[in-house]
Amino acid sequence: MGALRAAVLAAAVALAGCGGASHARKPTPAPTEPGTLSFTDPVDVAADGHGALWVADYRDDSLTVVRRDGARLVAVRRVAAHGGPNRLAADAQGRIWAALWDRGRLAAWEPGRAAPAVVLRVPGMRQPTGLAFDHRGWLWVTTQTGTALLGFPPRALRRSATVAPARQVPLPGGRKALNEDVAFDARDRAYVVQYQAERLVVLGPVHAAAPAPPLVVKLRGDGPVGIRRGPDGAIWVTNSTAANLLRVTGGGRRRRVVTTDGANMPHTVTFVGGQAYMTDPTAWVLGYRVGDLEHGTAEPTLVANP
Repeated sequence: MGALRAAVLAAAVALAGCGGASHARKPTPAPTEPGTLSFTDPVDVAADGHGALWVADYRDDSLTVVRRDGARLVAVRRVAAHGGPNRLAADAQGRIWAALWDRGRLAAWEPGRAAPAVVLRVPGMRQPTGLAFDHRGWLWVTTQTGTALLGFPPRALRRSATVAPARQVPLPGGRKALNEDVAFDARDRAYVVQYQAERLVVLGPVHAAAPAPPLVVKLRGDGPVGIRRGPDGAIWVTNSTAANLLRVTGGGRRRRVVTTDGANMPHTVTFVGGQAYMTDPTAWVLGYRVGDLEHGTAEPTLVANP
């Protein structure tokens, strides 16, 4: 890897709300008027069980609860989330889970509450980045410095505690691969994006007695950083360097690039109803119609850039 390419990668990780960004002093958030959006480093969006959207702001150490009003987002309230909230995931109860990158913890908030309902301390876990639930309600977590996908059963998620992962599924590439995020398809196959290795790793059903060898898909020059399952059942990869989305089907064997106009450095994409919300750490949250993503090029129908 050339020096210029390495510099670009380092800058992208820092802007993505993880990696080098955590070592810099975080700015003190400026007070805002009620209802006013104020993003510093929006890195993910999740929907709770009450129709609200939660936006993780890594450098602001906060979660902003918003609602959609036509072509704009309106802030409902700001929730402190000390420890660098990164990716988000909603469980079956509508609680919003966050990977706290700086503190190496996992936390969950109930809608309407300011304090986290659950905080999990995991011995040895550092720099958690992505998280997702499978069909059995297990929570799976990727870590940038780790070499395995960490699994936590539903019983471990009920209350605050110090817990060890019940499962550790090895990932190829070692510590330098930079595991960023995870998603599951309808067959409970796990899809992990590795930013530094520039690839997608597809694992067989995680609860199978004898999982199949992983499928490794090279994504040269894309900077894969986020991954989600869409309403169509496809897996969608957010490429921060290429500034596009990659639609993946067939267990990783079929792929199609979708251009998302307006995104500078897309971080994650979240599907809520007929909308796809994309975060961009340059302080943007963009909204696209899911149907438009099928055309190969989509223009945003919502732009939130306070």
